[in-house]
Amino acid sequence: MGGAAVGAATGAIIGAIAGNAGKGAGIGAATGLLAGGMRAHTQEEQRAAQQELANKFKRGMAVCLEARGYATK
Repeated sequence: MGGAAVGAATGAIIGAIAGNAGKGAGIGAATGLLAGGMRAHTQEEQRAAQQELANKFKRGMAVCLEARGYATK
């Protein structure tokens, strides 16, 4: 279930208790979308950082092997 849907459902429940289910659902949906977008952005940054580390490792390994006389390409 998407973040907006979970947020809307939770917001509707809380809003119903407070007396305005529709407003609560809207606020919950917006909050769910925002949280989901932030999570996706963080995961994308982590993947990019891991890829950069892997590339650095491969370059370092190639330099080391070539210095010892091995062909890497």
